[in-house]
Amino acid sequence: KKKKKKKKKKKKPVEATASDNELVNDVSQRLLMRGEWSAPDEQWSGDELLEEDGLLIKWGPLAATGGLRWLLVMVVPRAVFYESIDQNTLVSALLSVAFIALSILVAACVGHFVARPLVKLGRAMKTIGELDFNKPPATFTSVFREVRELKEYYETMMVALRSFSRFVPREVVRRIVRREDDADKLRVVRRTVTILFSDIAGFTTMAESLTMTQLMRVMRDYYTAMTAIISHLDGTTGEYLGDGILAFWNSPELVDDHATKAVAAAVQMQSLLTTLNRQWKSTISPTFPDISVRIGIHTGEVFSGNIGSPTHMKFGVVGDAVNLASRLEGVCKVYRVGILISEETYVALTDPPDYEHTCYRRLDYVAVKGRAAGTWIYEVSAERDAERVRDVQALYQQYDAGLELFLGKHVRRSRRHVRKVLQRWPDDYPSALLLQRIDEDDGGVRRLTEK
Repeated sequence: KKKKKKKKKKKKPVEATASDNELVNDVSQRLLMRGEWSAPDEQWSGDELLEEDGLLIKWGPLAATGGLRWLLVMVVPRAVFYESIDQNTLVSALLSVAFIALSILVAACVGHFVARPLVKLGRAMKTIGELDFNKPPATFTSVFREVRELKEYYETMMVALRSFSRFVPREVVRRIVRREDDADKLRVVRRTVTILFSDIAGFTTMAESLTMTQLMRVMRDYYTAMTAIISHLDGTTGEYLGDGILAFWNSPELVDDHATKAVAAAVQMQSLLTTLNRQWKSTISPTFPDISVRIGIHTGEVFSGNIGSPTHMKFGVVGDAVNLASRLEGVCKVYRVGILISEETYVALTDPPDYEHTCYRRLDYVAVKGRAAGTWIYEVSAERDAERVRDVQALYQQYDAGLELFLGKHVRRSRRHVRKVLQRWPDDYPSALLLQRIDEDDGGVRRLTEK
């Protein structure tokens, strides 16, 4: 028997969307949803990345016979294509981070070497702006030429300003550095100030007995010490007038209790002169004559500011108050006292700083040369020893009592009183002068003819 051949049944094609393979099913569903399959073959291509599944789908037309249109679909894990790219990206990122870190490190090092000296230089410049030359100058080195040049400019400017402040009051230089509008213009303002004039008694005779070197040493020591006192008490040294000093308070900067500080400066100047005399006797000559200083102080309104011409000016004070202070210094010779102050200064006084035992004596009512109006003048002295203070205060009280009797036209009583004062204090020249005036004067304003 012939065996009948069994006909093989043709398998019906399975629609991809009905596939048991979950992946094939899912991909075919995605492709059908695109709705592009009636388009020409050229448009049968594309790709899609399934981020959540980590798959890459790519499709395209496949040439075939029989009039069929084939679509070739390829589904592969994403890592197959992107692993090397991811690796390269990671390496690039790491290299970038390393480069940035290195750049930051290099920048920090360079910044340290550049910024550190610049910070020091900035602090030093601020110190110069305040004209504080007591602080040590900025010291630093740098590998950068520009920074070294800045340091050289700073040192040059510091030397120039230090020298400038020796010729011009430091407060004026400070105003110029601050670039105040009127700092370098001719301009004055009215201001109440306290003016101090000082002069060395017998300077000409002393100068003749010294060599030029010795004289310069004495003047250097004297001016250095006196200027330091004035500056310490917020005063401005305006001028050196031969052997004299003109100083003032409350200009250009406002100063509280300027009258008090001016008197305190005068007292300290007289006290320090005793120390200087001992120093000169030991360093120059045992026979070196003791130097004494006369000081006149007045408080009043002046014109204060830049005085002179547009091409040459100075900061100073002018006015009748300046002249009166100068005259009071000369009046010291008449009464043989060290410090004289006007009534205006006396009224403005509070307790002088650093000196607890300052005594004041109302000396006389005088009209100085060149002035018609009279003014009360007061002697100022300071004693450290308590017993000496009590003695001086007693003298001043008895003197004032005799002066009051004289001004009240009680001539006989005032004469008797002043004679008793001289019996107790025979070396008090103002008392002797008052007794002479009682015998010759009518008790009015004493007009002085000497400067």
